[in-house]
Amino acid sequence: VYFDYLKDGEKEKLNLVVEHNKYDILAMVGLLAYIGKILNEPEKVEILHAEDLVSLTKHYFYCGDLEKAKFCGERVLEKNLSDEISTEIGLNLGRIYKRLSEWNKAEQVWQNLLAENSNFDLEPYIELAKFYEHRVKDYKKALDLVDKAIGNLNTSVSNSNDFWLEGLYHRKRRLERKLQFASVS
Repeated sequence: VYFDYLKDGEKEKLNLVVEHNKYDILAMVGLLAYIGKILNEPEKVEILHAEDLVSLTKHYFYCGDLEKAKFCGERVLEKNLSDEISTEIGLNLGRIYKRLSEWNKAEQVWQNLLAENSNFDLEPYIELAKFYEHRVKDYKKALDLVDKAIGNLNTSVSNSNDFWLEGLYHRKRRLERKLQFASVS
């Protein structure tokens, strides 16, 4: 309609454009109010799609509101998830539980990621290795995870593998020293 107005100059058509814009602005106000409600009280919103909850989880995590991030992340798990979303929310929940020192939950999430994930992701291997090394003091389990991560990295093709491999080999040498020291004691 607007382009027709530009061609023929009929001002009556311009009224339709103004009317349309008025409804757009009113709809935007309603949408903004709804988004504000979601951000302030996600627990009171009945229907949120998995993708929305994943976004809210990340938003609250980066804003430092770990309890709301945890709430939204755990709510995602109630949904029917694609592999991609399942992996993403698992990684996010692992980070949240780690920050909240909910170690048993973090361990379970990381274990689930390793068991269920068909795509290789390094983070659960590293986080579990750190957990077993520093929290549980199970150096053998930590070393096994590092070895698996190294094996997976060696079979994947990526330019950033050298950076990660260097860190993993460093961790491996440290764990081997700890295991050797523990067997001597």
